[in-house]
Amino acid sequence: MPSSSLRNLLLLTCLGLASCVTSMFPAVDALVWAPLTKESVFTIKDLAITTRPTTGNIRQMALDLAVVAARKSGLPMDGEALAPRFDLTVSLEEREFGVDIDTYNSVSAVFKIWSTGDEPKLVGQVTYSEETKKTLRSANYLEQVLESAFQQLVKRIQEGK
Repeated sequence: MPSSSLRNLLLLTCLGLASCVTSMFPAVDALVWAPLTKESVFTIKDLAITTRPTTGNIRQMALDLAVVAARKSGLPMDGEALAPRFDLTVSLEEREFGVDIDTYNSVSAVFKIWSTGDEPKLVGQVTYSEETKKTLRSANYLEQVLESAFQQLVKRIQEGK
């Protein structure tokens, strides 16, 4: 009898693990290997978005939401020329995948921080990743992803790392 209860426990554990396809929370991190200060000023130079075709101008919506999210998080945008300036390139990607009968989206956002000047150099990067049933085509979710990534960047700048 003990072997059948062990077998049932093992079966339940395997089923539980198989159903946990998505992580509970998104992974967000920022790495900066150049001195960024609270006075540093940022400009979004490029935004690319890859998702299933949809109506409307999702790239323009994402760019508008990115500027709002950056300012809400406290990131200085398009300021005076005296402060150290950095350019941001933003890449948003969504890939659909299925597990059993469920459909999920693998969502990622990558912000690359570039020095300005004649020869721009990559000086930092912010990454956001999540497996979810939500989609970047939803303005609310897109705004949430952008805000989370910008908040992580601001946090890293404030820590001086």
